Amino acid sequence: MNFCRQLFKLLIFLIPGILCAQHSEIYHSFSGDYEKGLYLFRNDQYNAARRQFEKVISQADNHSFIHSYASYYQAICAVKLHHNDAEFLIEKFIAGNQGHPLIKNAYLEMVRVKHNNGQYADAINWLKKIDVFYLTPDERAEYYFILGHSSFLTDSLMNARAAFYEIINQNTAFTAPAIYYYSHIGYMQGNYQTALNGFNSIKRNETFAPVVSYYLIQIHFILQQYDSITAYGTGCFINATEKRKPEIARMIGEAWYHNAGYDSAIKYFSFYRNNVKDLPAAELYRIGMAYYKMGNCDSAVSLLEKVSTDTTEIAQNSLYHLGDCYLKQGNKEKARLAFYSCSVLSYDSIIKRDALFNYAMLTYDLSFTPFNEAIEAFNKYIATYPESEKVDVAFKFLVLSYMSTKNYSDALVSINKIKNKNEDMYEALQRIAFFRALELYSIQLVDSAIALFDLSLRYSSYDHLIKAGALFWRAEALYRNGRYNDAITSYNGFINSLGSYDMNEFNDAHYGLGYCYFTQKNYSAALPWFRKFISATEGNPSKKTADACNRAADCFFMMREYHQAIVFYNKTLALSRSGMDYALFQKAMSQGILEEYSAKNATLRILFTGFPESPYIDDGLFETGNSYLDLEKDDSAVLMYSRVINEFPNGSNVSKALVQLGLINYNHEKYEDAISCYKRTIEDYKGSPEEKSALAGLKNTYIAMNNVDGYMEYIRTRPQYTSVTENEKDSMRYNAALNVYMRGDWSRALVQLEQYLADFPQGSFTLNAHYYKGDCLYRLKKYNEAVESFAFVTNRPKSIFTEEALLGMARVNYNKGNFTDALKYYTDLEKNADVAANVQEAKFQQVQCLYKLNDYQRTIHKGTALLTDNQLPDENRSKMMFAVARSYDQTGKSDSAMILYKTLAGDVRNIEGAESKYRIADYLLKKKDLEAAKREVYEFIELNTPHRYWLAKSFFVLVDVFLMEKDDFQAVHTLRSIMDNYENKDDGIIGEAKDKEKEILKRNPI
Repeated sequence: MNFCRQLFKLLIFLIPGILCAQHSEIYHSFSGDYEKGLYLFRNDQYNAARRQFEKVISQADNHSFIHSYASYYQAICAVKLHHNDAEFLIEKFIAGNQGHPLIKNAYLEMVRVKHNNGQYADAINWLKKIDVFYLTPDERAEYYFILGHSSFLTDSLMNARAAFYEIINQNTAFTAPAIYYYSHIGYMQGNYQTALNGFNSIKRNETFAPVVSYYLIQIHFILQQYDSITAYGTGCFINATEKRKPEIARMIGEAWYHNAGYDSAIKYFSFYRNNVKDLPAAELYRIGMAYYKMGNCDSAVSLLEKVSTDTTEIAQNSLYHLGDCYLKQGNKEKARLAFYSCSVLSYDSIIKRDALFNYAMLTYDLSFTPFNEAIEAFNKYIATYPESEKVDVAFKFLVLSYMSTKNYSDALVSINKIKNKNEDMYEALQRIAFFRALELYSIQLVDSAIALFDLSLRYSSYDHLIKAGALFWRAEALYRNGRYNDAITSYNGFINSLGSYDMNEFNDAHYGLGYCYFTQKNYSAALPWFRKFISATEGNPSKKTADACNRAADCFFMMREYHQAIVFYNKTLALSRSGMDYALFQKAMSQGILEEYSAKNATLRILFTGFPESPYIDDGLFETGNSYLDLEKDDSAVLMYSRVINEFPNGSNVSKALVQLGLINYNHEKYEDAISCYKRTIEDYKGSPEEKSALAGLKNTYIAMNNVDGYMEYIRTRPQYTSVTENEKDSMRYNAALNVYMRGDWSRALVQLEQYLADFPQGSFTLNAHYYKGDCLYRLKKYNEAVESFAFVTNRPKSIFTEEALLGMARVNYNKGNFTDALKYYTDLEKNADVAANVQEAKFQQVQCLYKLNDYQRTIHKGTALLTDNQLPDENRSKMMFAVARSYDQTGKSDSAMILYKTLAGDVRNIEGAESKYRIADYLLKKKDLEAAKREVYEFIELNTPHRYWLAKSFFVLVDVFLMEKDDFQAVHTLRSIMDNYENKDDGIIGEAKDKEKEILKRNPI
């Protein structure tokens, strides 16, 4: 627009010469002041000329000819001098001189004034008062130019175009500018060919050449006439103003780009990039692609990455070519991410299809299947493009992916989605189901594991070793579920399977069969299997070998072959492994039965000195007392029984020891001491088997003292002993309920036990009934009610039921999250337990409770001590180690935690190992050891853990590493891969990924 105004000012200087030539002839006869005024006017001395004309006006008659001419020139001088009264003087002349020969000149002069002053609407109105017919050709050209220009500047483009059209084909001073405006209007209205023709006609005009060349290149660009741009673009660029050069460079660069002149395109693109900030995505893409076409992948990547994080068509194309660049750079991981992100966009179906295939192949090639991506990708490709020429290749690699994957959970889901499976699929299914079953078994989901072992066996014809493995581990799972006969069938099936003899599990099957029969108390059937296992492993003995020796000895013991039992208990002792304290105790029991009392006591002394912390110490002391009693060494017997009572006041042998002491005192006529022992037994151990023995002993003692009245008086304080009939009813009702319980009919047993307690609230078997009632409720998952019955038992003096009741109380409270109460009961259990497994559980769960209660110091103290116990089961060892590691972490001892995490991370099949692997990577990230953190995450991916949450958390560590390395591309596309492939939508992972992506894009927008 400014150019337009300047142009008109240049043209206006042409007008005075035209006027002077005309009027010099008209007024040549006047002389004097008027002639002097004209002379000065012609020589541009407008001030002096005005004074001369005003002098004439003041002297001449108002109606005279000369007065009118002088008035006209006075007005023109005012215009030239930009005097404020110029318009007034012109209007005054026009008003007083209608019909005057110079009237049209006055009108034209007013038009010029209005136009020059920017009063374009007024200029148009004055033009309407002029009859074009009476204008000279030059005046007519000026008339149409001013009309066109004023219309143009008042946005009346149609009128402007029509006015300019009147003079574009003439040869006047206004033709070139009219052509310019006419062409400009064509450009504005999209009439590019009209504009092109017009601009071309004035491109050599000195006034218009610089600006016209810019218009021409723009029009050629719009019309995609790239040959024309490349032909004369260089000259245009060189002659352009500095302001216009960047934009011209962009158009020339794009022209060369479209004509495949990528080298020249890069030259101009580089100038453009260096002079313009914040380039749009489309331009960054084209520049990047020019580098790509020239084989300059480094430069291409730096540009294409900037436009690849959006979801546009440009992003899809950029991602596809980025994938190719990354491959050429040897960065398969980045290529994989690029092809993946490209494959989820749908602008170009061909690119989308090829990107999906490339992504699937790279995922398989890199063994990158944290979320089963290769399988999902090949499945998607086959389903989406069934007619593709690459579909057979996709099927081939799909099978290979199934066969090689360790992400068995997701693989199982994927393979089940395939409706028409071929033989290769079924073979893969056999393997996948088997290994997924093993994972489930390892995390104690036994029922689910059995179902998948059965699924694997349904396709057992493909791999005989997988079949054999499924039979073995199915048997193990069935045993753990208490389905012993089914386990026996599966173990035998394994032993008779092709290839089983050479498998590591072969001997373990014998061990398992032994336990199946042993647990069912079929000792004669169990014995040969234990002996086979012992024979097969005694050359390289293990804890299982020692255990099998003990179980074989137990079989002989239960079959009353005590000499043979001793032989196998000695085998256990000779191995110097676990179970030695049990073997010593049982050996001593066998010697006692064989009436080898001295040998029995010698064996027990080894137990006392060699295993002072053994749970069999109190049993050993009691049995030593019995041996001394059999050897008629009553004083020594009294000493042993007293130790049982004093050293193990909560032990299960106290009531037995009291009865034995009562008997010894009775035999030595120490009746008062005998009565004291018997009464303590009756009063403190109500419901125990020893209660009746103590009552009989008490009766005999009072008779021996000839004090029957004393006995009767004591009995009257115990009404439950007064009625034989009631006692019989009590016993009958209790035994009926107990028989139902022993059959495992928990619901019916519960009803009968509740009826017994209602009928005999103070009955002889009240304690027993409360325990069995609690156990029924526990098995029926009525935990709150079970606790009430267990509490009845635990609030009484120790009995044979105390241990199991404490165990039930502890488990219920732990499972309900009442860790404070659970800790109390597990602590009591440890003090009162005789069963080794219960002692182990009590110790282990105490540490778990402390950890749950955030008591990290005690967790570390007790947990570290427990980790030195060789009897701790492997599954509990990992949980214990993890609790200690996390406690170290929570107390600021990360280095100590790392030692344990590294041990745990060796097995990411369990959740502790998986989280530990993540913790290690996170620790390395915080230490800014970025390469080590990346290695840790990539290794985690390779291990294919079933615990997807912690694997996804590790990906966030990887994202943070990428961000620290200024690699936003890989960070963003890794997050998008998580969002698209992570299956659980509710555990916070997807939300965290979205938040991270948003934060990155907000910080670094394109």
